[in-house]
Amino acid sequence: MEFDEYDDLTEEQTSELDSENLGDLLPDLDEETMEALATAVGDRDWRQTELVDLARHPDYDGQRSILVDLETGEAVLDENGEFVDCARNTPGCQRPDGMLVSESDVVIREVKNYSDLANLKQNIKHQTEDRYTAFGKDLDLTYVVAPNFTVGEADELCRYVEDELGANLEWQLK
Repeated sequence: MEFDEYDDLTEEQTSELDSENLGDLLPDLDEETMEALATAVGDRDWRQTELVDLARHPDYDGQRSILVDLETGEAVLDENGEFVDCARNTPGCQRPDGMLVSESDVVIREVKNYSDLANLKQNIKHQTEDRYTAFGKDLDLTYVVAPNFTVGEADELCRYVEDELGANLEWQLK
């Protein structure tokens, strides 16, 4: 796991800081991201949860729409072997929350802020199938989940994502 300077803030420090203080500490972040970081993790909406993850992983492209072949479900590559971007409303397109593409692999981060375990598992199941079809089984896929679950539910989700689906699971704890 890779950390950067944003990971040094504890949840208590983050929740106590106001936007002005965050601006001094993290001058490259926009106001919306600073507000998300200043919000306690349990109080963040889905967009704030995504912004925090992208702030912590600045090398990733956020919300990039990738063209998918509707017959095969595979991501379309151009003549240079790069993924073809498309409009976000293109039928069948893949739109990862965070994506890092290198010559050797594709790494995708999907950020979830659910409180209903059954709905989350269903969403993750379908999204995992779609991502593996589009980008291949060797895809490094991580789900980042806000901690809105009991310990038992968290354990169940971890087993489901990692053991049954073969993806990674991280908790956004601060």
